[in-house]
Amino acid sequence: MSRKKILKKEQAKHFVPTSVGDRINYIIARQNLTSTAFSKLTGVSTGNLNGLINDDNKPSSKFLARMLELFNVNINWLLTGNGSKYIKPDGHEEDEDPGTADLLARARRVLTSGNSVAVDTLERNIRYFDYAVTTEEKLRKTENRVKKLAHDMEEVQATLKAQP
Repeated sequence: MSRKKILKKEQAKHFVPTSVGDRINYIIARQNLTSTAFSKLTGVSTGNLNGLINDDNKPSSKFLARMLELFNVNINWLLTGNGSKYIKPDGHEEDEDPGTADLLARARRVLTSGNSVAVDTLERNIRYFDYAVTTEEKLRKTENRVKKLAHDMEEVQATLKAQP
């Protein structure tokens, strides 16, 4: 498997991130940082950063909190690709549901609280959320394949019936 390299800022303009690692890479490029500078800012070793970019490692809650704190990165976007890439300084996305804004604010408080039990629990829930999203995507792909197979079978049956 080939290893991903840190994007250049001009490459990020036309880059479509499709994974958590791609989205981290995108943020690094948009901030015009080297992997070493990004590692120092976020407190993540360069080896762990490479693992994150290559989707070998999952981001920790501490890393997610730093991404939010340093770059106003929308954690939902970072983990799922859904929503705005960045949040406004007041902590809200454009057109964000107030309930979602409140939930994100509460998650930020937990991540910065220093309460290891609460942080571990939130981190575990983020992993469950990631698993649920991944599972849903797999199920949708499987469902689409089943529909295509059913359609193909109907065409074959129609062809067989039309033959004398």
